[in-house]
Amino acid sequence: MLRVVSVIILFLFAKGLMAQSVGSDEFFKKSLSNLHQLEVLTLDPISFPWIEEIDLRTETRDFDLDQQEITLRISPSTPKLRKAQAALMTHYGSAPDKDSADQYGEVVLNLYGDWLSLYFIERQLAITDSLAIILGDRKKVLERQLGRLDINLGELVELETDRNDLKQEVFELELERRTLMQRYDLSAEDISFRELISLEDLKANFEGHKNSILAQQLSSDPNRHQPGEKAQWERAGIEKEIALEEAEMRQVFDFLQFRYRGPDADPFREKFSVGLGLTLPNSGNRKLKVASLVQEKRLLDREINLNAKERIGKISAIGQELNLGIEKADHFFQLKDEERKNLDELEALIKSKLGFDPQVVLKINEHKLRESLEGLNYLEEIYFDYLKYLSANGLLSSVPFVNHLKA
Repeated sequence: MLRVVSVIILFLFAKGLMAQSVGSDEFFKKSLSNLHQLEVLTLDPISFPWIEEIDLRTETRDFDLDQQEITLRISPSTPKLRKAQAALMTHYGSAPDKDSADQYGEVVLNLYGDWLSLYFIERQLAITDSLAIILGDRKKVLERQLGRLDINLGELVELETDRNDLKQEVFELELERRTLMQRYDLSAEDISFRELISLEDLKANFEGHKNSILAQQLSSDPNRHQPGEKAQWERAGIEKEIALEEAEMRQVFDFLQFRYRGPDADPFREKFSVGLGLTLPNSGNRKLKVASLVQEKRLLDREINLNAKERIGKISAIGQELNLGIEKADHFFQLKDEERKNLDELEALIKSKLGFDPQVVLKINEHKLRESLEGLNYLEEIYFDYLKYLSANGLLSSVPFVNHLKA
């Protein structure tokens, strides 16, 4: 029955749609072309040396250069230590720009909402145009019947107020449409909604997303929740800091030392001495640092899981709201399909009678159009709830951009 309603609504615009050309793909592409979607902070490249530290010391004896003592101590690095340092430095340079990401998500959500607003405004205007014609015809019929028939003058007054209310509604719709058109530098002839996702496809996509969320809830994998970009970056940073600390703990070769001293009885001894420093991997401070980082990682993992559960709860709540809207719409369209059939039969019966009152037929057609407007309200609520659902899932602001309104 939903297809029948959609066909009736779209039929009113078939001629206009044939001449339109700019669809949602072009709309989003044009609107996002000047937006920097996601940016990262960059750092100047650093080359980590093979020699970690060079220490040069000298000691004089009564400022006699012949008695000068010089000590050179070299602390080398290791391949694993240099690799861990480079990994941590690269990680620091990949810090996400959260402000830009949030701005991008907000802009995209607004674009989706404005495109849907244009869609439903166009459909509402088409129906209100037809409704205005019928109200005008009803007024003409009532005015012709004045003096000839015993008519209810209150009905004529009510009809006039209905016409003025409709004019105000049309004025507000056109004002909103004009504002949106100016915002995106569009004209009515540019827009095409032929590729807009159908209600049936929307419901199918929604069911697929619900099954995915349910699978996450039922999964026994403790790491099933995909953390947000910021949390994921922080978690990776902790892991790299732990790797660096462990690489430093495994460094046994501490330093190599050369010493030159003044004259001595032994020609070789009086010139040079060589020393070697070794470090046992038993530093309490480093073990404490690693333990602190491990605990920080555990706390972050717990926070990620709590946030994920909260996020899934929010998504489920929005999904329930969307599902409720779909059920209401299904029931409404089912009732109205049956009602439309009965009204069509009644209209045919009335027209078959000689000298029938055209007011009755006009009222039937007026009722059909008002019900079409009510059906649009149900559909609009569903489509906007669907946007909220996709936004809560993080699908709307995915990079690269994906058009979720295209069939």
